[in-house]
Amino acid sequence: MTEQDADFDLLQARSDFEDLTDVHDDFDFVHLNRGVPAIRENALIGSSSLYERHPGIRLEAGIAAVTERMDTDWLRRLTWTSNSVLRTGDRLEITD
Repeated sequence: MTEQDADFDLLQARSDFEDLTDVHDDFDFVHLNRGVPAIRENALIGSSSLYERHPGIRLEAGIAAVTERMDTDWLRRLTWTSNSVLRTGDRLEITD
């Protein structure tokens, strides 16, 4: 994650990481500020960090990601069952 509203070049960051570590294809690079709740949760839970500004910040971010994913789960279910949702003007009607 980066500072709020900071410029960030994902491709350059990935390239810099590959140059520094000599790892080229055994990792997933995720910009957590731009990820949806599910990707942030998957990236933070059960993974490792290279750097934390202060101890526990990754754990706090992981808890926040899990909470946000749980809070928005109903929206993903709505999208996944889009065949049963009809758009009528500005409102949604859910059908059986």
